Amino acid sequence: MDLFRDTLLQAWNRFAASDPGLVRLRFAARVVLAVILSLGMLLPLRGVIALPTAALALAFVLSFLSAVAVRDPLPAQQRTTMLLMVPLALASVTLAAVLSPWPPVARAAFLGVVFAATYVRRYGLRWAAVGTVSFNAHFLGNFLQPAAGDWPFLALGISVGVGNAMLLRFVIMPDRPKVMLRRVLRAIGYRIAAILDAAAEAVTTGEWTERRRRRLRHHVAALNEAMLMAEGHIGALHDRAGDQEQRADTLRWALLSAELAAERVAASAPSIAPAPAVRQKLVKRLRILAAAAAGSRPPADAPSAGTRLALALDEMAAALGTVASFADGNLGATPERPATPPDKGPAPPAAAGAGLLETTRQAIQVTVACALAMAGGLLVSGDRWEWAVLTTFVVFAGTRSRGDILEKGVQRVAGTLAGVGAGLAAAILAAGHPVLELILALGSLFLGFYFFQLSHGIMVFWITVMIALLYGVLGMFTPAALVIRLDETAVGALAGGGVGLLLFPTRMRDLLRSSGRTLLGALNRLVAASIARLRGDAGRRDTVDAARALDRSLQDLRTSAQPAIRRPFLLPPGRVARAIEVMSACGHWARELVLACNIPGPPPAEPVMAPIGAAGTRVCASLDELCTALAERRAPALRSAQSLTDRAESAIARAELPQDQRRRLCRIVHALGHLDRTLLRLGTLVPGG
Repeated sequence: MDLFRDTLLQAWNRFAASDPGLVRLRFAARVVLAVILSLGMLLPLRGVIALPTAALALAFVLSFLSAVAVRDPLPAQQRTTMLLMVPLALASVTLAAVLSPWPPVARAAFLGVVFAATYVRRYGLRWAAVGTVSFNAHFLGNFLQPAAGDWPFLALGISVGVGNAMLLRFVIMPDRPKVMLRRVLRAIGYRIAAILDAAAEAVTTGEWTERRRRRLRHHVAALNEAMLMAEGHIGALHDRAGDQEQRADTLRWALLSAELAAERVAASAPSIAPAPAVRQKLVKRLRILAAAAAGSRPPADAPSAGTRLALALDEMAAALGTVASFADGNLGATPERPATPPDKGPAPPAAAGAGLLETTRQAIQVTVACALAMAGGLLVSGDRWEWAVLTTFVVFAGTRSRGDILEKGVQRVAGTLAGVGAGLAAAILAAGHPVLELILALGSLFLGFYFFQLSHGIMVFWITVMIALLYGVLGMFTPAALVIRLDETAVGALAGGGVGLLLFPTRMRDLLRSSGRTLLGALNRLVAASIARLRGDAGRRDTVDAARALDRSLQDLRTSAQPAIRRPFLLPPGRVARAIEVMSACGHWARELVLACNIPGPPPAEPVMAPIGAAGTRVCASLDELCTALAERRAPALRSAQSLTDRAESAIARAELPQDQRRRLCRIVHALGHLDRTLLRLGTLVPGG
């Protein structure tokens, strides 16, 4: 029984670590429950009133689309956005219904809706969401062609769909930031435990294969992602005054310390000496800390082994004790407020047609692509060409470069292709059992939106399976319908990819340069804030905020680089991957600098501070030069800070300092030296063209 319980606990820990705060689980559950409520309210009415299929479809789609599209940070803003969706979606679908007797006019109007829905993104998150919903309402109007006189029923369907989404979001399953933060902190504990377990396994055997190194790097990246998510929820801890502000600051610092200690464990574990006694002590300590991290509790004492890894474990133990107290509910009694929304990342670099605003260029791109998709879709099917237009519109959503567009198009076609096969099998096996078909369709919907934030291709796979099953529920299932969907999806993806490549293209290389400059700027600010902190001219909160800004920039760079790494035809993947690895190392040593500069102690005397400050200034100059070289498309001319760090080490050795202060200053110089050498290595990877 204990073995079964432990197995279940380990499985739950892995699941919770993969979904920090259970955000994806709650999101998918909201979507499915909103759809169930909408169908439960409208399906019985079909026996009483002549409710058109379009009204049911609108309720079904807007039940989840209004939840997906709305991204305003505050609940009041979210409610306003969702209420705005009702009249605008009704106007959009009614326009399609009124113009349906004149197909050429209706298609021209469809392109007008596409342009407007894309153009209004310039006005912020609210209008981006309203534009998306209005486009989809118009798509359904063209696809199902309701009569113009059906507008009261269409209004009912829209109101029921949006209303149930609001009911789930604000009443039944509202966001509770403190609860979410505690869940995220526990997920952080699970991810730290994964790093420690992986290190313990390798230290036990003494074998460091490339597979184990990749596994550790993956766990470190996952931990960084969870840390950023926690930062977004820490705003729930305080009201910017008094003890609550101090409590939030304490948690921020503990999280940063735990993250750096975990990175240090991952970096130092491979260099452990083979002495059996050392290994035995370290493995015992790793296992104790892993169990404490997974259980979100302070770690018990364990013997140290006097190595770099042991020192990292000491710091990990101290940080875990603080984090565990917050995970157990030490969050204060402050009013709850929503999580801070993540940064959007840097704006895409200027593309061809730079005299136009980005939103105008993208609106033209999407409209031209949708016109081509419409023409191609009509050649494939005169009745289902709307799928091609929908694919093109979705392929452009959330993309910043032509590499993104190609990647998303490939994922959509691949997901649809696999979904058609699975949907055919599911629909045939469940044929004649409408209840089973509906349950499987809702399960597919749940899985589609559970993976919504992870993979567009996986989401499309499950949505395609759901569509096949819904065709069966409605008695409209034919294999030909799914094949046409696949063909139209391919047409839409080709139209989107072609326009993305040829009309106002934003090159992947340019996007990576822009993201790289943003990251280098964040590094520069972090180094400057750390040196200011050492002098006593900045507070700890300034350096922690700068460290998290660096993390967000690094995450944005990794996201921007994924299409190039996964699709070698876009850019040389080896060079991109090496640059990302080196920039990640820069981030590590910069955070090490932050940690060392925040160790309590007086500012050093001027004979010591001067060479340390000069080394920091030289590192900042190297960052400026790298940033300028990226902007000017030339190789950087960097000057090493080695002589300055050597002078700083000599000044520390000559000064009369307490031992703890000497160690602190040596650690600062050590971090600056490593950061300088890593920047020199990065300079060799920056192309001159």
